[in-house]
Amino acid sequence: MPYVFGFRSRLVVAFGSAEFGSLADRHAVESGYRWGAKDLTRKYAETFSKVGPHRVDESWLRSTTSTMAAGDRAVDEFRAADDVQSSDRPRLLEVSALARGACRAEDVHMDAKCLTERVPSSFAELRNHPLWAVERFLTKTQCIHPRFPVKGFIQGECVFPRSCVRELRSAERWKAECRRIVLVSELQKPAKRMHSRIQAARARVQKAKKDAERIDAARRGRGKNGGHPPRRKGSRSVEEVAAAMSKRENGLGANGNPGGGVNGEEEEEEEEEGEVFLYGEWQTEPWDPPAAKDGVVPKNDRGNVDLHGAALPPPGTVHVNLPRIARVARALGIDYASALVGFEFHRGGKTTPKFEGVVVCEEFEGRLREAHAEEEARLVAAKAERERREAKARWRVLFSAMWTRLSLREEFAMDDGDDNGDGGGEPDEREKTRLEEETVDRERRGGGKRARLGADEEDGENDGGTKRVRLGAAAEVEEL
Repeated sequence: MPYVFGFRSRLVVAFGSAEFGSLADRHAVESGYRWGAKDLTRKYAETFSKVGPHRVDESWLRSTTSTMAAGDRAVDEFRAADDVQSSDRPRLLEVSALARGACRAEDVHMDAKCLTERVPSSFAELRNHPLWAVERFLTKTQCIHPRFPVKGFIQGECVFPRSCVRELRSAERWKAECRRIVLVSELQKPAKRMHSRIQAARARVQKAKKDAERIDAARRGRGKNGGHPPRRKGSRSVEEVAAAMSKRENGLGANGNPGGGVNGEEEEEEEEEGEVFLYGEWQTEPWDPPAAKDGVVPKNDRGNVDLHGAALPPPGTVHVNLPRIARVARALGIDYASALVGFEFHRGGKTTPKFEGVVVCEEFEGRLREAHAEEEARLVAAKAERERREAKARWRVLFSAMWTRLSLREEFAMDDGDDNGDGGGEPDEREKTRLEEETVDRERRGGGKRARLGADEEDGENDGGTKRVRLGAAAEVEEL
């Protein structure tokens, strides 16, 4: 249950529970003498970092308090309006300025209180801590940068502020999602390396292709060693090992390139391992995609345009997100590219790209939209015509069945008066006589004791009793 405390000009409503002990309040909302509300949980909670996991969604709370605080601006505008008496306006403006200053001082006090919280003394407290972090609890795509200030040590591991945790991405993702490219000087200095099964599979495929090409070239006598297959990786002499180590220490490869291995062996080993280089934001710089030229949309290596998140299309182009728009653009002969807006993650780790609409040049947008509207109208008309034809076919089937039923009734002289939905009326006397004669003939030919169904009569014995069946059908019962 919430409890209320406060003063004459301000009211504080706190929501807490005894089960949290020293955690004090999970939510504390202040309603002052002005309209609006403010979250003061950081002020009244003893340890705000422990209260955080038990609070409601922060985005919802922030939007709610900001909506309530909209009244503050309305009151200030009213107090500063011209219709307020000139004698009251200075006093009201002074009160508003004092209130805003008190709010700012309160925010500074709450920020200082959160920053001066003690550093946890165990790894269990540091897991998912909102203020402090250690490297052992980081994900594969996170790192600590910069590595200062160090706020403490736990079993020899440094404790850093949570603000030092940085998100890492590959060079392709920085370019596609954040419109940033990795600096040339930082390409060989990734912040982290991550193993990827997909990259490992691709590396194995590439290695198999290279091996096949080498074997094929050796068989045809075009090897580098005068028709002999190239030397296989294996043990080397001491001199070769020493030369390779010295070049590796100097950061030079066989060709003098920085970061290169001897004879490309290190690069091949990295490909075989399937490693992905991850870079931080401090290793990148802003990148502007090339502009459209001569009605051609600039595309990436896969033939589409990356519009991850809120990324804008390339200059001179526009994103048209309409159903079946690609087919219309293809029919008009307009150059376009599918818009890649993200990825969908499925069960089992499968990831599929998500496309929405197309990207075309700005000069073709109006023409494309008009053609799309005409195509949609045509599709709607075609759908209505198709439904009309299907309805006519169903009515035709129904009327044909009704006509067949009436024809059968007239042909076999069925009586509609006794029809109970079995498909026909009672058979006439000639039909009954014919059925009885057929039954007698069948008994004579088959021999043995059989019973036949008489007209509305029944034998008293259960073994071999006969009954009249509807529509004149006869059933035979043979005594065992």
